[in-house]
Amino acid sequence: MHYQWETEQSVQSMRKLNSGVSLLETMIALMVMGFISVMIASSFGFYGKVFDRDDGHERFIGSAIARNDLSQWVRLMPGAPSIDGVAFALKGSATRMEFATVTDIGGFWVGGATLVSLERHENQLLVSARGALPDGTSHEVQPVIFDGATDLRISYYGTLISNHSKEWQSSWEHPVQLPDLVKIEANGDDGPMVPIVLRPGLNEDQRLRSLSSPAPPG
Repeated sequence: MHYQWETEQSVQSMRKLNSGVSLLETMIALMVMGFISVMIASSFGFYGKVFDRDDGHERFIGSAIARNDLSQWVRLMPGAPSIDGVAFALKGSATRMEFATVTDIGGFWVGGATLVSLERHENQLLVSARGALPDGTSHEVQPVIFDGATDLRISYYGTLISNHSKEWQSSWEHPVQLPDLVKIEANGDDGPMVPIVLRPGLNEDQRLRSLSSPAPPG
């Protein structure tokens, strides 16, 4: 009897021991799972910030390229009044500007005219350039200069009347004469855009100045 009592007591002790180990294992497993869950959640948050940062960098680079393309298109406006019946004079208001140029920037064919316009469309400062590829097929690009724009202000420096002093104006329209400068300003949700100042026909003006300069002696 004594032996049987000790055996039953040993079995009960083992059961209690086994029960305690199972509960402890469950608690440890829950702790490990919780720790892993926190790590996974933190990883998602980290990579989400990385992707957001990359997206912001991509927009910034795209905006910088668009600003440079617009500047080059304006600089490359030719001195000829027209090519194939397309006038190259600049026409603009306070909220829209359009002109024609000759360029290969953007893949266009330099043998024809490329029509360029700038305006605000759905909170974006959008440049539209339409022309032709070297093989003659039509080609269009629409780079974004500024995303999140709440307004747009374009001003033109020069004079449309002979013998009048030059000044900033809110519009420009002349069959031949170009403004000396064009200034583009805009505000956005995160603050104002860095202003863009353009010099229409700068390359042609520099070429003419070079031709009119006296030749060096010797």
